[in-house]
Amino acid sequence: MRRALPLLLVLAASPRARSEEPVPTVSARSRIYLRLDPSSVPDPDGRIEPAALGNFRLSAHGEWDAEASGWVAHAPGSASYAEDALSGDVTTLLLARTMGPLRLTLGRQWTRVGGQRLQAVDGITGTLALDRRVEVSARAGLGGLEPREPLGDTPELGAEARFSPFTRGWFGVGVIHQRPEDAHERTRWTLSGDWRGARERWQLMAVATADVDQRAVVDARLEAALRPGETVWLRAYGRHTRVDLLLEPDELLAVFAEDLRDEIGALAEWLTVRWLRLRADAAVVYSEDRVGGSRWRLGADLYPRAGATVIVEATARLDRVGRSGSARAAARWPLWRSIFATLETLGDVDVDGDPAALARAGAGFEPWEGWFAYGALEGARTPRWAGRLSGVVILEHAIGAPVRWGGGP
Repeated sequence: MRRALPLLLVLAASPRARSEEPVPTVSARSRIYLRLDPSSVPDPDGRIEPAALGNFRLSAHGEWDAEASGWVAHAPGSASYAEDALSGDVTTLLLARTMGPLRLTLGRQWTRVGGQRLQAVDGITGTLALDRRVEVSARAGLGGLEPREPLGDTPELGAEARFSPFTRGWFGVGVIHQRPEDAHERTRWTLSGDWRGARERWQLMAVATADVDQRAVVDARLEAALRPGETVWLRAYGRHTRVDLLLEPDELLAVFAEDLRDEIGALAEWLTVRWLRLRADAAVVYSEDRVGGSRWRLGADLYPRAGATVIVEATARLDRVGRSGSARAAARWPLWRSIFATLETLGDVDVDGDPAALARAGAGFEPWEGWFAYGALEGARTPRWAGRLSGVVILEHAIGAPVRWGGGP
């Protein structure tokens, strides 16, 4: 990568590149998690090694866009053979180019063309903007990706059309057809729409996916958001899900999955003052046998000074298994320059079981530009571990991209 950077800078500096082509940019990010837990199951030879998880992402943008990302993990003591303790996967590996109104992406990618959920596909995706009111997309490839397989095993075709006849609204229709090797073919249609008010004061969104063969609605959501003032946010939602039909067509776990799930809930946020945000949400859930459950949560986010955050929240759960609750308190506080400290505690109480608690204290800093380091000590007491003490170390390196502490891989 270091050899490629001077070439990219020369291309960016040329007059022709500035006038006819976008300025090339390159970014890279890698992160390593290390955990040492004395209570882990030892390796066959009796050694206790740290568990590790590493992920990376490389991206380049110019006339062509390219991206590669993936992860590798080492879980000692989880298998009787050393090679089984190491696993990994390539999350994305793609090339993309925009040619006027057409955008093409080739390779391993995540897309929701034709449906409402992101799916990993090895293939090609294209989006064509016919005009500012009509956009069509299509995809073809292999889905059903497995971590230990180089390619997917389920041929898929998908298409979608989105119409925007109004300034603040749009609606779309999509279809996905899958032909798994050891299961029935699957065809699903998705209808979706979105309508927003002036100045984003309110929003109404609806989407539903129906399976042709099962003649059933697989997944449907209705959401309404309201912002009556600059400091208040309200959202209500309803959802209907067939859990077994959301799995892959050849997934054996579909037989054991809960068949039906309905959920209705509401959320509210209120920024009382600049340094205090209050949160509340509640939901009622019903399974196929109509046994109801509910979830209630209250929380507060405090920002006492720049770079400092304090979070306090409590959750109560009522379901057919019993009653349970949890409480969480976390804080991040800047100390000096880039050094900061963190403290987090989490407790869980089950009426019919033993309580569990976890505490983590750590510190992080930026030793050099683009580098980030964090270390923490954890203590836990759960029904599984009477007393547990472990350590966590996180190292992150970023080139051409900002460090995203707390973000995704």
